[in-house]
Amino acid sequence: MLALLRHTPGTPPDPSVPSQVHRAGQALARAHNALRDYPTGSDPHYRWPWEWVDRLLDTIAMPEHVNSAARRVWPELVRTVADHQLSVSVIHGDPGLRGFLIADDNRDALVDWVTTMRGPLL
Repeated sequence: MLALLRHTPGTPPDPSVPSQVHRAGQALARAHNALRDYPTGSDPHYRWPWEWVDRLLDTIAMPEHVNSAARRVWPELVRTVADHQLSVSVIHGDPGLRGFLIADDNRDALVDWVTTMRGPLL
């Protein structure tokens, strides 16, 4: 369960300003690092590798070339995480730029934690 503890001022990063995109990446890294050892439950979103990927690729409508590419890349991704022994922990599953706030005082924030899951920390 997550809750808003205090208002955080700021505006979403401008994708045309590299320094703002970099700051968003730094905020994501800080959040993932803070959650590195967070215990997870038994919900399928918190198991790695994600056992629901194949089911989604079977049911979600998408162009065939996209589906084919996803099916080809998924096993490679799982192998890469294992081969390089990447840390797996709770991650923000949809870190679009609108989920970040860039603040004038450099206290940038990551908000909108609707999609959380367990996955590789990149």
